[in-house]
Amino acid sequence: MKEATLGPAMGALLPRQRSFVDHLFIGPQGPGRYSRAYRQAGYASGNAEAVAASASRLMADPGIQAAISEVARKTAVGMAPEALDILKQIMRDPQNKDQFKAAKMFQEAAAPPESTQKIEVTHRTVSNAEQDLIDYRAMRALGVAREKLIEMFGDALPRLERVEGNVVDAEFVEVEPADPDRGW
Repeated sequence: MKEATLGPAMGALLPRQRSFVDHLFIGPQGPGRYSRAYRQAGYASGNAEAVAASASRLMADPGIQAAISEVARKTAVGMAPEALDILKQIMRDPQNKDQFKAAKMFQEAAAPPESTQKIEVTHRTVSNAEQDLIDYRAMRALGVAREKLIEMFGDALPRLERVEGNVVDAEFVEVEPADPDRGW
């Protein structure tokens, strides 16, 4: 590939690494292709096992993997018109058993299905006192023992119990009516 047409991943490779990636996409596919690309890129040759091990190490390199992905995407985009022509041929042939599949693929390529999600988020700020009351009510509903409530809430427990029970903490004094005959 010419330097000007290289993508960022291929451009980041050394010349021999770029040649290795290029050779992966040309020539026969199948078993031995990594070793073949390794040799064709000009890396030292040796016995088959050593070449296979070296080619495998090269394939594991993140930079090589990114370049392979980049070239594969470019190749796929370049082949799209040919692929669409083949799809159209299948789709227009009533004798082809894959006619419906081809039509469906063509439709999905032309107008991909869309999905929509609606997410609503409600944020509520709760004071520590309110959170304590919420926690207290939940623990009471679960039947948590009083000892555990004391351990959990400490000095705040009597206040929570008063709020929960709507008990007013007060002293009562019996008052004699000023006019006993009238009741006041």
